[in-house]
Amino acid sequence: MLLNYKIKINFFFLLSVLLFWLTPLCSQTFRNFPSLSSKKDVSITCMLQSPDAELWIGTSSGLVLFDGVNVKRFSDKDGLIDNAITALYMQSDNTLWIGHKNGKITWYKNKKFIPFPFNEKLSDDKVSAFTEAHGMWIASYGSGLSFYSNDNQFKQFNSENGLSDDFVYTLTKDSKNDVWAGTDAGITHVDTKNPEAPVFTIISMKKGLPDNIVLNLVCDKNDDVWVAMPDSGVCRYDVKESKFKRFKNTLGWKYGSVTSLYFNSTGALYIGTKDNGVISYSVNKEGKEFLRVIDVKNGLLNNEVNSVFVDREDNLWVGTTKGLSEMCQGRISYLTSKNGLLSDKAFTFYADKKDNYWIGTDKGLVKYSLLPDGGIVIKNYFLTEENLGKQITCIHEDSKGKIWLGTYGNGLNCFDPLTEKYENISQKQGLANDNVSSITIDKKGNVWISTLGGGISKISFDNNTRSIKNYSTENGLPGDYIYCVFSDSENRLWIGTDGEGLVMFNGVSFTKVSEKNKLKGKTVYSITEDKLGKLWFSTDEDGIYKLDPAEDAKAGAAVNYSLTNGLRDNNSQIIATSGNKVITAHSRGIDQLDINSGKANYFSISDNDVEANLNASFVDKEGNIWIGTNSGVLKFRTTETPSDTITPKIHLNSITVQYQSFPLDSTKNFSYRQNNFVFNFSTIWLRSSENVKVRYRLEGNDEEYLETENKFVSYSNLPSGNYTFSISASNGQGKWSEPLLYSFAIATPIWQRWWFWVLVIGSGASIIYFFIQYRFGAFINCCKGNRQCHYHYGRTRTIGMG
Repeated sequence: MLLNYKIKINFFFLLSVLLFWLTPLCSQTFRNFPSLSSKKDVSITCMLQSPDAELWIGTSSGLVLFDGVNVKRFSDKDGLIDNAITALYMQSDNTLWIGHKNGKITWYKNKKFIPFPFNEKLSDDKVSAFTEAHGMWIASYGSGLSFYSNDNQFKQFNSENGLSDDFVYTLTKDSKNDVWAGTDAGITHVDTKNPEAPVFTIISMKKGLPDNIVLNLVCDKNDDVWVAMPDSGVCRYDVKESKFKRFKNTLGWKYGSVTSLYFNSTGALYIGTKDNGVISYSVNKEGKEFLRVIDVKNGLLNNEVNSVFVDREDNLWVGTTKGLSEMCQGRISYLTSKNGLLSDKAFTFYADKKDNYWIGTDKGLVKYSLLPDGGIVIKNYFLTEENLGKQITCIHEDSKGKIWLGTYGNGLNCFDPLTEKYENISQKQGLANDNVSSITIDKKGNVWISTLGGGISKISFDNNTRSIKNYSTENGLPGDYIYCVFSDSENRLWIGTDGEGLVMFNGVSFTKVSEKNKLKGKTVYSITEDKLGKLWFSTDEDGIYKLDPAEDAKAGAAVNYSLTNGLRDNNSQIIATSGNKVITAHSRGIDQLDINSGKANYFSISDNDVEANLNASFVDKEGNIWIGTNSGVLKFRTTETPSDTITPKIHLNSITVQYQSFPLDSTKNFSYRQNNFVFNFSTIWLRSSENVKVRYRLEGNDEEYLETENKFVSYSNLPSGNYTFSISASNGQGKWSEPLLYSFAIATPIWQRWWFWVLVIGSGASIIYFFIQYRFGAFINCCKGNRQCHYHYGRTRTIGMG
């Protein structure tokens, strides 16, 4: 099926050898913003992230505040001194310093724009950079450095004071709070122990600097200084040794002027260039250096880069002359036709012992080879016109370095990468069937092939003599339609069938494991083994199973994972293991199952078709899982990096009490009439705001957390009591932020308070008491009056009778 390029025959496509120097192996996810400032093709000059995680963006026509969804624009109408922004810096007290092209500075504090109090002393030369070290240092392109102290003092320095040059491009500081300035005449090291009288040390070409024009500087975690230059690329200044060092891949720099530098959390350096996009420089565990170009071919908005910035989520932001681009560093990336694939329909993937990547597509075979300098050579082996429909379905490498290629319709091919010759083995040569679904090689070097319709074939070698033995229903195999065959660490052979479940072959007889262990799944698509020797396999309708081969004789030894206990889909054609993780790929995305806990994390892909192809998975040396899909090859990073643990920022913006806005910083004690609450909040997740999940709970009212897709939560007719509103956000990978808390109290109505009823009862008792006393007194008085009356009446009668 493969075409030897030395043989001249007619074919549909010509053999092509493509050399892609420094192209990323997998395409990244880009979002482009060409009109953040309401005008298209506005130049992005500088960027920073606030403590609240919002992105401040300086442009040639104003200032932009961006939270990933909402855009706020500011101009001179809002208080900016000038619309042309050339530098930004967030001071430790959260004051935003804004440098302008006209040489002036604007402060942003307490949500107001304020002119810098010493603007009159600044020149008209543009403000190029800021940094903070015992106060604020201000760089000017033409007027040297200025220092603004914490006690409101202002002082200026230039070449007459010891600065290497008055044209300063950039500032950075090290862990000792020393300042490094890049100028037109080299680097100036500023010892700031006494900022009123700093000590300047000039480092120029005389001391080994490749180029005196220094456009950008950045310090790494070791306090070494990385230097960006217009003609000489990038170099590193080893501060301890006082030497400049070049990494191998920058010798003979050919990517033009370097405009900006920025490190991400893993130590990779992003290099912004004037005309060639962004260069990514990284070093792997073995010390191997890699340079990769990120440009318009990979989705970048424009190749003219002014600035690069990495946010708290490890996303790369690229400011270009035509707008802003964001490159998300997620778990998933793609290798597609944009990266040199013959076709986006990838049916299989394999990495050989030399780290060459082999991809089988519907148009032929692709081989990616990584060069020592980080470049990539891509060779395409096209199919002949008559074999275009007979795609490569599976790939495997033997101990001699030969590549075995299974096809649908053309049997098996044994390909020698050294000679680029292949040998076809089909039914004519004794193969069970020409429709090959999978290949595995056991510890003895036997090649096992599963077929769709002919059972399985075993290819053995004895003194370079090849023999083929076939097994089908005639030999005891339960079925002839086999989706996969797998040789485990104990050299046992496992067979996934269509309709007959999982089968084990001991070299003599076949055993239906599914029947013995009462497993429901009758069709087995994929089989793999974890680091503990446990077997995992996927089924068509019953999820995945874990089987301990040592326990396979016991009924119920297999453990099922499905919709009922963690998976999102019961039909998965791909299963793979990496470390203590099991990966399944299905129509809803990727599920990652922890082998020890059984807990699953979900990774959804909404923008791509992730329909995984049968047996199209491979685990590389780094533990990454590669999956062939109809949208290219998907690369899934199974290991967790520090950026994966970062969670969205959540803000409680306002509350509404009794249908009126209520200040968050005011009293948190409310009357019993103020018992209707609305909590308004927002989340900031620049990577993918649509994947953020929010959960909340009102302690004192809700028994458990609830999830919402809204940006507000309301409660009506809350009874009196003490409450704490708790809200947190998830990054889409099961990592939840620390809850944001707001505690408040609703007063008890006066008639529901104990002392009120004591007072009522006491008052009532007093009233009754005094009433009784009054009545009793009146009665006594009445009785006294009756005795007097009786005495008088009796006396009268006595006199009268006498």
